[in-house]
Parts: sequence; C-alpha cells; structure tokens
Amino acid sequence: ISSAAFIPFVFLTLKKFLEKTTLTNALLFSTSLGLLFLCGYPTFFIYTSYIIIAILVFAAVLHFKDKPSPVNFKTAGLLAVAIIIFCCICSPAIISYWEFLPYYSRGMGITVAKAAQNPFTPFSSVSFILPNVVNKNHAWLDTDPSMRNAYVGLFVFLLFCLSLFSKYNRWQKLLLGITVFSFLLSLGSVTPLHKLCYAVLPLFNTFRHPGNIRLFTSMGIILLAACYAQKLAQMSREETKRKILLLLYIVTGVLGLTAVYCLFQDDVWKNIVAAFRHIRQPKAFLDEFTFTSFLLTQCVAQICFIVLLAYQLRKKVLNKKIMAALVAFNSLLFCWIAIPFTFVSQLKTSTINQYVQSFPPGYPPPDINASVEAGVISDSTIISLYGYANFYTKKITIQDHIITPTLNKDYESFCADKKLRSAMSDYPVAWLNDTLVAATPGALIAGKRFSIYSGKGPMPSITASNEQGVVRLTGFKPYSFTLQVNPGRPTVLSIFQQYHHNWKVKVNGEETPLLKMNIAFMGVQVPAGESVVEFVYKPTRVITAIWLSIITIFIVALFIILSAFKSKKQ
Repeated sequence: ISSAAFIPFVFLTLKKFLEKTTLTNALLFSTSLGLLFLCGYPTFFIYTSYIIIAILVFAAVLHFKDKPSPVNFKTAGLLAVAIIIFCCICSPAIISYWEFLPYYSRGMGITVAKAAQNPFTPFSSVSFILPNVVNKNHAWLDTDPSMRNAYVGLFVFLLFCLSLFSKYNRWQKLLLGITVFSFLLSLGSVTPLHKLCYAVLPLFNTFRHPGNIRLFTSMGIILLAACYAQKLAQMSREETKRKILLLLYIVTGVLGLTAVYCLFQDDVWKNIVAAFRHIRQPKAFLDEFTFTSFLLTQCVAQICFIVLLAYQLRKKVLNKKIMAALVAFNSLLFCWIAIPFTFVSQLKTSTINQYVQSFPPGYPPPDINASVEAGVISDSTIISLYGYANFYTKKITIQDHIITPTLNKDYESFCADKKLRSAMSDYPVAWLNDTLVAATPGALIAGKRFSIYSGKGPMPSITASNEQGVVRLTGFKPYSFTLQVNPGRPTVLSIFQQYHHNWKVKVNGEETPLLKMNIAFMGVQVPAGESVVEFVYKPTRVITAIWLSIITIFIVALFIILSAFKSKKQ
C-alpha cells in the first residue's frame, strides 16, 4: 500500500510536464511513475495510468480547440521518451511480472464477483465527517475495515462542498469528473460502473478491493478544496465568512441531532463508562466502544472543532495561524485515532520480541529428511496471535492457510488435493522415488515412495530396486542449495521446492532438465551411485534487466543533476 505515497508525485510531475515540456520534467514524470509501479501494488498503478490517459486526451482536445496549448509534437515526443525510460527503469519488475503470470492464479483474470469484493460501501460515506465511527461493526459496513475510511479533514471536506456551488474552469471540471467517477467506482457492485469497467477496460479483471479507489476520491476532494480556498482568499472577508458560517451551522445541526439520537439509545452511557475503565490502554479503550457510543463521542468532538472555528471566524481580527492549526489538528487527530484500529497489535512489542528470541537465532540449514507435514490441514484451525511457530523455528512445512493472492496457482491446487497430501503426510523435504504415477493413486504399496509426474514430456522411467538411497543437504544459500544422493539405481529425486522455469539444476556438474513433480514442485533424474545435485535459481532475463535499469537510473540521475547545476548558473 506504500505505493500510494507516490501517486501525488506522479500527477505533480505530469502537471509540470504539460505546463513546461522539457526533458527534465519528462524524466521526473517517468521516475515518479516508475516508483509507483515498483512499489508493487497493481491497483494504484493501473487506475493511475487510466487517469493519466484521460488527462492526456483532455489536453489533446484542448490543443485542437484553442491555441496556444501545452500539447504539441514536442510534448508527444518527450512523452514517448518518458515511457521508454519508465520501461527501462522498471524492466526487472516488468519481466518478473510477465514470467510469473503463467503461475499466478490471477494471471488470466478473476471473476467479477471477486473483483467487487471489499468495496467502499455507501454507508462508509459517513467517514467524510465522522471518520473513526466506520471502524466499528455495523450491518451496513459489510466490508474490510481498511476500506471504510475516506476522511480528508472536516474543514477540507466542507470547503469542497462549498466549491460545488462555485464556477469551475475546464481542468477543475475534469478533476471533479474524475473524483465523482472514482467515488462511484469505489462502491463496487452498488452501481453498474464497476462491472462496466471490469468488462471493457484491460487489467480491471486482475485486482480486487474497489474500496482502494476511494483514495483518488479523497485526492480530488483535497485538490478542489485547495482551489476553492484560493478563490476565498480573493473574496471579501464578510462574503467568505458568511458562506463558511452558514455551512458550519448546517453541519452542527446535523451532528447535534445525531448526538441527541445516540443519547437515547440503550446502554450508551454504560458502554462509555466501560470504555473509560481502559483509558490507560489506548487500543483496549477504543475497542470497547460500540458503534452508537463511538458515534456520539465523534459527533461531540467535531462539534467542538466547529465551535472553535466559528469563534475564530466571528472575531474582528482573524488569526490565520490559529485557523491553520485548527484545520491541521482536526485532520491529524482523527488519523491518529484510526491507527490503533488497523496498525496496532493486540500484543506488546516486548512480548513479541521475547517470543521471537525464544527460538534459535540465525538461519540454520534445514533438516532435509524431516517431514513437511503435508497432511496437516491448517486452514480451519485457530492461528496463534504470534503466527506459525514453524516460521520462527525455520522448519520447512506445507502451509495451506493462504492469505496473500500472489501465490503459485499450482501450489493452491496441491493444497486442495487432500488425498495426495494425506498420502504424502510423512514425506521429507527431499526424497528418492520408488515409482512415478500420472495422478494421485488410489492405493500405495507399503514402504514405497512415489511422485506424480506433472511435466509435459514423457514420464521418466525408474529401475525397480529394493535398495533405499540417502539424501543429504551439503549446501544451503538464499539462491541455491546442494544435495548429495546415493540411490542404488537410476531414479528421480523429488523436492518440496515450488517449480519455476528459472531454476537450473546440475547433476555431477552437468546441466540436467528440471522436472515438474507433484503438481507444483520440482524434481530431477539422478543416476545410480553417489551424485551431487545442485539447484540454482538464475533468472537470466531479470538479471539482464537489472543492469539495464541501473544504467538507466545512473544516466537519468546524472542528467537531472547537471540540468540543476546549469539552471543555477543561469
């Protein structure tokens, strides 16, 4: 989600580029866009790209309507340069995405129902005025807590509301259109817009959580409020004061009526008293509130802010510093209150540190012959607040409690095959096979180990033998590992390491074809007798792209630095 931090820089550099079409501005734009892409959250990049296209098309239309305009052939040429620079800088990530798509469950798209999961529900709009109320459970807030809050500051939102009654220029009309479009899109399946975008726009079928789009609604509100604030600064003080006070009185009335309604609800005061018993523990204090009692406290808090602002506006001499402090504090305070709901753990840092330190330090080589617990179905079990103990013990096991969607789809298929997992319940990390099969067998010969051959070519043959070989781990690095095996006959070595075509394998120093085994994992044919098997992950295309990216970044940085020195001298 940290990629959102670069979205304002993308639009700022695009604005500067359209206002002044220089190579420096083009490079700054491509760099900002690259940072957004490289942070790895596709939703923001995809939607930002569509907004950029809309802005460029709008600018091109203005170019043909009235001249002079920032859009010309020079702009188009420099924009092409910016795209090329972006592709060069981001080439390692682009190639990584491209190579991972065949393995990715969303590589071919997701259903419209999945794409509409976790929207910004219509009732979440209350967060524009009362931000933290939406963190409480309510029948109309059936979405993820992180998708409910769109608060930009009470006074910023009120300025935006006032701006709707003013006259917009053409660019402000575009900004309003993008803001409204983003709001409707963030609602998910509530309106037909999301389904239309899913069906028509490329890549809209690759991500979920339309509630994330509310971020663009918030940015549009802030920008339009800022534009209107500039207009207010040019108006007479009396006219400005009259408009703002009228809106403040209306909002105060609505909040006051809401607070009175909450006062007459059952157990509100009992809940508030119970919450204040935990006042020394901020998270427990906030968690204790119910929706209604928290709604009451938020209404009272916002009314207090409005009263303070109205008092300042009614003074003969306006103190701008106090006004600015009120606006800033109103925005920041409710942001701070939101943090315990989403980012604060139920456990103290010292408790977590003590738990982590109770395990062996470093990363010792794993026991290659220990069971991976393939038969343990943990998706429905109660998960410890600390997570999985095997993560801290560094024990390699099959993990089927899937949280992230960026997972190998074949691994998901393996986890779903409970019959196969049960048959391999006591299998180690690596083993020598007695037989290969094409699918999960109905019954197994006692004492025999097997693997499913999942490759595209003919199934390798295994020589029957009663001798059991041994597998030993002799080397273990982040990008490679080495095994020593001594089978009594030619066979296939299988390992619970997820298959990827960039893995290379050598047997006794000679490169050998990598086999796909057991739906999602790897294997290799090994001869009889003592052999050294080395697995190395070597993404050749990505490595080449990394060098291209480094060289491009160096050239861009050098050009920008030299341009800055040149402009200073002038």
